[in-house]
Amino acid sequence: MKNLVLGGAGFIGQNLAHALFNQKERHVGVTVIDNLSTGVDPRPNFEQYKNLDRFIEGDLTEMSHKDRLDMGRRHDK
Repeated sequence: MKNLVLGGAGFIGQNLAHALFNQKERHVGVTVIDNLSTGVDPRPNFEQYKNLDRFIEGDLTEMSHKDRLDMGRRHDK
């Protein structure tokens, strides 16, 4: 199962990501997107998890439609 967490640096996003990282299923993949507007960078905390597919620093609303489609295709693999 693949998961996408938007706002992964915020309180709720980090807790959701950690809950997904701790799933018992072996094939849980997590991609986290955040623009880091809060000034908190969760990547050092996330690096310990093997099922973090990637962390994307960016704002989904500022991505082009093509970039969002490409991101979805890469996430599905």
